[in-house]
Amino acid sequence: LLSPADITSNDTYTAYVDLKGVNRAAFFLAVGNIHSGTAGDTETITVEAATDPAGTEAAIAFKYRLSGAAASNTWTAITSATTSGFTYAITDDGKNAWIEIDPDALAASDYRYVRVKIAPTSASRFQLAFRWL
Repeated sequence: LLSPADITSNDTYTAYVDLKGVNRAAFFLAVGNIHSGTAGDTETITVEAATDPAGTEAAIAFKYRLSGAAASNTWTAITSATTSGFTYAITDDGKNAWIEIDPDALAASDYRYVRVKIAPTSASRFQLAFRWL
């Protein structure tokens, strides 16, 4: 969906995933280093849905978990994210995310396609790779 990338100041999107006939969908976000010259900079992760991949998207609620720092072998509890998503701070280097989407909830709104949006603040750099599972 998204090859390993060094994302700077521009919003970045995964490709849309077609959820027709899918019972469960998840994205795995592998995060490397987060760099910034400003302590308050963040990276916001949201999920967007659409009725077709060329259509107008809308942010949706989803569930996610974050790993501990690299090599810690821990994960947070499942957390509900609103349409505003969740954020990575510049101190969250090496923390991965597991993002769950409920295809039945999307179908109720006639959404069939989903993608993930990564929105960095202007001075930060975010190294990551994405996979759909």
